[in-house]
Amino acid sequence: MACYGYSYYKADPEHITLEVFDGMIDALCKSEMMKRFYQGKNCFDRKEIDRYVRGAERSRKREYPMDWVFDFSYDLSVPEYFVTHRECGVCKIGQQENLMFLTPHMCVMDYPTIEYKGGKLLRTKTLGAGGDCCDFHVVRGDR
Repeated sequence: MACYGYSYYKADPEHITLEVFDGMIDALCKSEMMKRFYQGKNCFDRKEIDRYVRGAERSRKREYPMDWVFDFSYDLSVPEYFVTHRECGVCKIGQQENLMFLTPHMCVMDYPTIEYKGGKLLRTKTLGAGGDCCDFHVVRGDR
């Protein structure tokens, strides 16, 4: 999704102000397409947790230079999990395209995507906004 955001901006930077860009991101987050994509998915099911475990292991190998690098831990008895992104694929593309100023505007997409899967994202910082990491803490949300 981030690549689309960057490319739309690059196609017409005179008319796609940050206000327009934020509106595009907001519309995408609220779209039926986004809701359908996450329909039936659950932040805390075994399949989702295993995907994060495998992804974290793979990310530490750094096979793909434009990929995310992150740590993952969880406690399903609560239920909650933590994802700490040390490197961000969206930020890397933003840096490459000299569009980092747009990146924090895309970080907001994480909230509804977690919510659509039954979770609630608690986060204090993002790499896109200049933090030293993205600190995802996901707890059970209201569905």
